[in-house]
Amino acid sequence: MKPAIHFAHANSFPPGCYRQLLMPLAQDREVYTMPFRPLDGGDDPTSIQTWDDLADDLILFLESEVKQPVIGIGHSLGGIVTLLAADRRPDLFRAIILLDPVFLARRIYLLKQMTPHRFREHLVPLARISRKRRDEWASLDEARVHLREKRVFARIPDSVFEDMLQAMLVRMADGKVSLVFPRKWESRIYTTVTSPWKALERSRLPLQIIRGAESDTISSTIWERIKTCNPGTEFNQIPDAGHLFHWKNRQQPLLWFRHF
Repeated sequence: MKPAIHFAHANSFPPGCYRQLLMPLAQDREVYTMPFRPLDGGDDPTSIQTWDDLADDLILFLESEVKQPVIGIGHSLGGIVTLLAADRRPDLFRAIILLDPVFLARRIYLLKQMTPHRFREHLVPLARISRKRRDEWASLDEARVHLREKRVFARIPDSVFEDMLQAMLVRMADGKVSLVFPRKWESRIYTTVTSPWKALERSRLPLQIIRGAESDTISSTIWERIKTCNPGTEFNQIPDAGHLFHWKNRQQPLLWFRHF
């Protein structure tokens, strides 16, 4: 039986965005990717109260679809959901690899708990941005031009960007294209962010955390704090790269598995 991998995607980035990242790994491993609720027919963003709800979804998926413990890989949101799921059900995992996971200062999670949810969409910058994000274009070409100019996609190779367009957009009956990941879900996920600090401290699984050196998701200060939480964790930093560092060198994932 081939070793199994589960890859958990980021907020607003469907699994198809990672096709070229996962292809080399699929040569000698079984690769699974569970779409999160916004991509799985869900129509009620308020069904997510915290990211623990997504971790529960992942646990159910692994119990029903995978017949062996997995190497859990997750990017951004997916990294934290993987860590939370492994904290509850370590028996479902062999190891964990987190790619630029969402670690914030502990005080931010405390402030979130103290703030009624109806106010969070106004207070959380990424939630405000996602609520106003353009989500429809007259054609695929128009969407391509608009999105390619965004700073977040600046370092992504053209072939990967085309994969992302195919995964992120859906053609509507009138010929227009729209985002397959609804912006109301994206915003909801940003406002329900859940602290991973205790799960990190408790983890006894082989664990690797990888950060882009120019990441705006894990600050340099938080990166240093993370290193003190779990002495068994392996840490790696990718130079000259940001939050989407794993698309910079698509052969790099083969090296990440040298211990697993």
